Amino acid sequence: KNSDVEKEFREEWKNEAEHVDLTGDWSEDVLAIAESQVGYTESNDEDWSAVFVSFCLSYAKVKSFPLETECNQWVQKLRKRKDGIYRDASKYTPTSGDLIFLDMNDPASRKIADHVGIVAEVIPATDVSCAKIKTVEGDTDDSVNYVIYDLTDIRIIGYGKIPDAR
Repeated sequence: KNSDVEKEFREEWKNEAEHVDLTGDWSEDVLAIAESQVGYTESNDEDWSAVFVSFCLSYAKVKSFPLETECNQWVQKLRKRKDGIYRDASKYTPTSGDLIFLDMNDPASRKIADHVGIVAEVIPATDVSCAKIKTVEGDTDDSVNYVIYDLTDIRIIGYGKIPDAR
């Protein structure tokens, strides 16, 4: 790895994030940080969706929410907590700023989180389409992008509920 390139990427993220005015509402701030990064591209071959979301949580100054660089370990940590911070997809409708954990490799059988993003919006169902979730995700086509899923997409494992600021 080229440490000069990695430093430059880190500096790009940091410069954009520092221009976001934080409100003190952690869910809103996490989403604002994530949206400030839309269009950022990375040439790294490794999965960096969890690193991106951890970056957003850190720069939004979210406290009492663990950071992680590996998606499935993150889900395991959240599930062990007693405060209900992790929500199974079948039992919860997300809100803006929540984390969304997905199994992109083998969702029908394994249910192992290998990708994470931040919920930007829940789009209600209409007469012609089901409810959808719009997310901001790192490492989607090697960049930070918006992605839209059906609310019932089998790839969605669960959500990390961002706590209220204290």
